[in-house]
Amino acid sequence: MEELDYMRGFAIIAIVLIHMMGFAELIDHPNLITPVADYLTHLGDCGVPIFLMISGFVLGLHHFDVLDRRRFYTRRLKTVLFPYLFFALIYAVFNWFFLGERSIVQQVVTFALFNGTRALWFVAVIIQLYLLFPYLVKAYKRLGEVDKEYLFLLVPLVIYLLWYGILRDAFINALGGYLGFSYYNADLTARLLCVPYLLFFAVGIHISRHRSEYEQAMKQTVQWQVVALALFLALVLQLLGLGFLWAVVLLPFVALTGSALYRLSLWLKARDGESAKVMRTIGLYSYGIYLVHMLAMSVVTKPLYMIGLGVGDAVFYVLLLPGTIAVSVAVIYALGRLPHGQYLSGIKTTPKRGLVAAPGYGSRGANH
Repeated sequence: MEELDYMRGFAIIAIVLIHMMGFAELIDHPNLITPVADYLTHLGDCGVPIFLMISGFVLGLHHFDVLDRRRFYTRRLKTVLFPYLFFALIYAVFNWFFLGERSIVQQVVTFALFNGTRALWFVAVIIQLYLLFPYLVKAYKRLGEVDKEYLFLLVPLVIYLLWYGILRDAFINALGGYLGFSYYNADLTARLLCVPYLLFFAVGIHISRHRSEYEQAMKQTVQWQVVALALFLALVLQLLGLGFLWAVVLLPFVALTGSALYRLSLWLKARDGESAKVMRTIGLYSYGIYLVHMLAMSVVTKPLYMIGLGVGDAVFYVLLLPGTIAVSVAVIYALGRLPHGQYLSGIKTTPKRGLVAAPGYGSRGANH
């Protein structure tokens, strides 16, 4: 399903956009960039949920009926955990030499909490969901046998609402009160749990079992209305900030953006022009881009600063996004061409077939 590659591409761009817009927080005077950056950050809130839905969908599509658990876990180990270990080491070296974090204890804690950079928490979440997948399939089948398939979505939904309404704060307070965690480390630990993200993964699995029904429903929607409502809900998310109400509004926002991006992906697939090839390449390299983009962003900002562009210039952000994506793709492509490079990048590239056809796992990427 080539359209999933495009959707991954849009999702990783949304995530890079969130981290990139963090530079706007450094502006210390009234300006237009800060509120626009804040809006674009919340527009990118769909990125991680869409990634998780795609992962659940692809796994449900290919591993629902026949699941060799040992082979399944082995493949996840190669494509997800090994690249994380490699990049965690790279970030540790970077933090040691450039950020002055030279305490061994600090480095060990950073590694254990998936905090070499602020983006790596997602790896902990996706590993947990992959570990749970065989059991989720088993539960789905049993619920289907007793005609209670709806519970497969209802239970994660209740957990999601309880997490943001009660459990998250209680968990953070417990870590601080009983184990002496600082608020920062307690909050970071809470982010590592897959509890609230289980809903999006479960939705992806459910869609894989009812694919034609969902496709038909999306095709019947009026696209401009879906896009307009999604853009409005992004504004609502911006006004709400983080918290329980934000989490509630996020659900219809993700549903709308997911539908809009799916339709856009089908449009790109039908045209297959240069823009489609670029977006598919980004999608195929999405996991690697996720791992390396924070370093790539540091690299790209240097020449921008050198030519006189800074966080207070709109052009800075216009150039930073494509620059970060391009550097990230180049790094992952180069790593993938090394002997056993798939263990470093999560993807295997070949010299003869170019970027779009490069990944060794075809259009299914690292999530298959």
